[in-house]
Amino acid sequence: MTDSDTATSRELLTADIVVCGGGLAGLCAAVAAARHGAEVILVGDRPVLGGCSSSEIRVSPQGAAHFHGYARETGIISELIIADRMTNHAATGGTGWTNSVWDMILYDLVQRNPGITLLLNTSIDGVEMADNSRIGAVLARTAGAERRWRLAGNLYVDSTGDGVVAAMAGNAWRMGCEGRAEFGEPHAPLEPSDGVQGTSIQIMTKNVGYPIGFTAPDWAEYYDDEKFFQEGGRIPDSTRSGWWWLELGTPWDTIRDNEVIRHELTRHALGVWDWIKNRSTEYQDRFANFALDWIGQVPGKRESRRIEGQHRITEHDLLRERLTGEGSFPDEVAYGGWNIDLHTPGGLLASSSEATAAEGYRLGGSASITTAVPPFGIPLRALIARDVDNLFLAGRDISTTHVALGAVRVQGTTSLMGQAVGTAAAMLLSDEAPPIQNDGYRIPSDLSSTFVPSLQQTLLRDGVFLPHVVNSDPGDLALSAASVEASSCETNQGMGPDATSFDVEYIGPEEFASGADDDELTFGRSQWIAVETGEGAPGIDALGLYLSNASSTPIELQVCLEPVDGIWDYEVRPERALRRAVLLVPPGGPHWVNWEIDVAGAELTSGYVRLNVQACPEVSWLRANGVLPGCLAGVAVAPERLQRFRHGVSLCHRVSPAQRVWEAEQIVSGVARPVESTNQWRSRSEQDVDGQWVSVSWNDPVLVGQVDLQWCGHLLRDYDQLPMRRADPETVRDYVVQVWSCEQDEWLDVVVVNGNVQTHRVHNLEVPVRTSSVRILIHATNGADYASLYGLRVYSEPTVCSAH
Repeated sequence: MTDSDTATSRELLTADIVVCGGGLAGLCAAVAAARHGAEVILVGDRPVLGGCSSSEIRVSPQGAAHFHGYARETGIISELIIADRMTNHAATGGTGWTNSVWDMILYDLVQRNPGITLLLNTSIDGVEMADNSRIGAVLARTAGAERRWRLAGNLYVDSTGDGVVAAMAGNAWRMGCEGRAEFGEPHAPLEPSDGVQGTSIQIMTKNVGYPIGFTAPDWAEYYDDEKFFQEGGRIPDSTRSGWWWLELGTPWDTIRDNEVIRHELTRHALGVWDWIKNRSTEYQDRFANFALDWIGQVPGKRESRRIEGQHRITEHDLLRERLTGEGSFPDEVAYGGWNIDLHTPGGLLASSSEATAAEGYRLGGSASITTAVPPFGIPLRALIARDVDNLFLAGRDISTTHVALGAVRVQGTTSLMGQAVGTAAAMLLSDEAPPIQNDGYRIPSDLSSTFVPSLQQTLLRDGVFLPHVVNSDPGDLALSAASVEASSCETNQGMGPDATSFDVEYIGPEEFASGADDDELTFGRSQWIAVETGEGAPGIDALGLYLSNASSTPIELQVCLEPVDGIWDYEVRPERALRRAVLLVPPGGPHWVNWEIDVAGAELTSGYVRLNVQACPEVSWLRANGVLPGCLAGVAVAPERLQRFRHGVSLCHRVSPAQRVWEAEQIVSGVARPVESTNQWRSRSEQDVDGQWVSVSWNDPVLVGQVDLQWCGHLLRDYDQLPMRRADPETVRDYVVQVWSCEQDEWLDVVVVNGNVQTHRVHNLEVPVRTSSVRILIHATNGADYASLYGLRVYSEPTVCSAH
């Protein structure tokens, strides 16, 4: 019998949704859809899930928190990262560090979702069209099993990276760089070209404890020019693993020439290691005891096809709010915050690797300033194929320009895309969705009126953060509570050098080492201060700065207080300053320097003000011994532009009078992290955590069947900054969900949790209860000396929800 390649020779599998691509975008799409009741087929062409994040490629999933405090992605990707940090014995880093523990965490998540049929080692090798604009099935082959598949569904998701399904289905796509004239993007080259960002492999080394040599094979590339590395932004900064700049692409095609690129990367990686071990004057001694332990053989791609969608994201969209003052897209379903990270086409064949690296990541460098973007929204329309009516997109193959892809391609961002389209697809196929057309399902051409708001609220409920969308879920009973109360509420008086903090132990003392060189005001420095607003706000009478003066004479220091739109408002606008002053800093120190400022409460119209201090190298503004929640420091990179200082720290400062910024009402603000205000309830630190509580109450009893909690933690820093086998100390560990019984005149425990490490918990009551109040009673955190909570939701009935 011959093995024909006709559709009739293939095994048929059917599902509601077929997700093609087993990277983080595809994984999150499949899990989200399955949790919302859809039957899903997830197809991946490799033996493990996770794409570039897997142990085969080893690029850690990073995202917006790499550049912005409290910007970490939540939802399914957060569940996975928290589980990894609690389970994995290995430290993490940017590239090369990933082990198989991460692979198994991803695999376990799929196995715990019975609605997913998983096909690994299975490549898409064809698309069968139902008509000119609709996919009828994707055709696939499982390597090593001699099995061919016909995978049919109502909706499809292309998260293959290369846009394989969309291209086979006839959807238009682009590859290469647009010229500047086409969209007016400042970072686009003057002329269009075929150039794309390159592909990398990673290496792993091992310290064997004694000097060990290395002999490269004859076919390895030969390097002997120290300047090529030092001046080209190719610094082997980690002795253990690396490096992202082991990269090649142009002149090869990153799709058709993938195997050529793999071989060339292997040659060059061995050549780079040969140079380090045998010829580098800078690194030879440092790497003397290190042996090459692993070299990747699955190339990790940054760019290939970009599929045409209903909207193309351009560089202007990344800066939409800053440039126009407008909000984000009305159909925002995901977000990013990585900078415009455009690797030079050619990689190791080019003179430099990437613009900010070539500048040495220098503060105030022109590339780091011009490529910085605030957190930006991603519209659903960019995730819907333009020419195929039942196809969603997720991952680096979505509808963007070459320049915009530099910011949206990172895995924290693509994971959110996956969760968004998986949720959208499941909702469209639900009973409440528009009816399926007689000729099969098509994504409705206009989703903006009712579906998108419902999708956005569902994503928020599932723990996803959207920068420009607030919880307005009509089913959330907490939003209509008559009162929100707590056992105690901390006030903001600033933070000094003697404050005790869990951050030092959790993150490491080097982040909070006051007196280090970078405390010197070589560049201007700023501190965000959370303040009260509205009727009864006390205003600010005085501020204090903890400064030292290295000179022998007093120094005048210019300061100003500026209202800001939130913690990601990095613009310094002299015209909006509330107060200006010149402070006299005595010699020596450190000592407190006070500023009598006298700002009335009515002048404070936003939840944050920012204390800006001019550059003055002789003066140091010392760091606090930890992080004041929601109140971070910034550093001036240009006269009117700031960025986050270090990975997220606070500077020593005092505020008088104390500001009530962590009140109980914050948990129903509709935003589950610091943005325009703290959006956090926090108990008083001097009181024992055990016994602290927060509650919502109604004038008339309501039926309660589900309680959703969004605990604090795991937002401030990116994945590569997190320690191993440690929960975030701020996350509450032991707690009880209680309801008030009018009949028994007491609180009844309906959920008891011990050992929690996750930040989003959804609790379905075994039997819905009619009550006038829900209380969360806290017994212990994972290390913080206060209890805290970002969000509390209450629903009458348990519903499907993508949450742990």
